[in-house]
Amino acid sequence: MEKIQVEQFEGPLELLLELIESEKLLITDISLSKVTEQYLRHLSELAERNPDELADFLVIASKLLLIKSRVLLPELTIDDEDEPDLALQLKMYKEYYNASKILLGILGAHAFSFPRLKPAVSITPVFNPPKNLTSNSLADFFRGVLKDIEPIVGLPRDIVRRTVSMQEKISNIQRQISQQATLQFSNMLKESKSKMEVIVTFLALLELVKQRTIVVRQESIFEEIYVESTETN
Repeated sequence: MEKIQVEQFEGPLELLLELIESEKLLITDISLSKVTEQYLRHLSELAERNPDELADFLVIASKLLLIKSRVLLPELTIDDEDEPDLALQLKMYKEYYNASKILLGILGAHAFSFPRLKPAVSITPVFNPPKNLTSNSLADFFRGVLKDIEPIVGLPRDIVRRTVSMQEKISNIQRQISQQATLQFSNMLKESKSKMEVIVTFLALLELVKQRTIVVRQESIFEEIYVESTETN
């Protein structure tokens, strides 16, 4: 935009800022809203907007607005360091704008396709529940096991209760499975001394199944669940 025309001034926007900063022209005599209106009208007449010109206008307009704010609100405290930060942000905006135009051109000139790749390793399921097994039946079975456990008796305060960690439980299961061909899930739970240990046992089994160290099988719903080592299958 070559020049603007408002009360008390007619000329380039850069000259307006220079006169105001050198105090040769009062900022209070300038209507910034009219300056903005003229620039927006100038943008609407352009066939293609220049990001460099837009960024330059934003820098100058922001400085004018900052100067006018200081005059109208003398109690307003603004660090001088904020001005270079604003110019840097506007410069970054210009760079992002230019990059977006380049990316838009690339995407418009080429057709992209992303094939769906097959998994490198086929995963064989190691848990084959009966067809009529549901999440509700599993939950009922697990609740039944918890009810069979004797209630926890309150211990004296001077006795510290030790909770078995999942890593200890995994090691315990691995040791048992190496000594026996098949373990019964119900017997493993009966060995637990608390509901917390039952949960840890259940989580340890899931982790071993995930690691493909063991497999579990159940002939039909509500029947015994058997745990076996993958090395025996």
